[in-house]
Amino acid sequence: MHTTVTTFDHEGRSFEIKMDSDGEGWHLKVFVDGEPTKVDGGVSHEVQQDAALYEIGDPRRIIADALEGFIKGKD
Repeated sequence: MHTTVTTFDHEGRSFEIKMDSDGEGWHLKVFVDGEPTKVDGGVSHEVQQDAALYEIGDPRRIIADALEGFIKGKD
């Protein structure tokens, strides 16, 4: 089951960044206009634990925000 991290519109298209979890971590998938793309990635549970330890924020959110900025040309 996918959990939606963020949705946004850009240049007439609808983008959705979703993640699902398994025993290894979180797997990211980008959808455009409701269709899955080949853009994907992941965050291991170890990375998520380190992010919490060092108080840098939720890496899932960081990745989603970075992708949105890149797509919108704010990189």
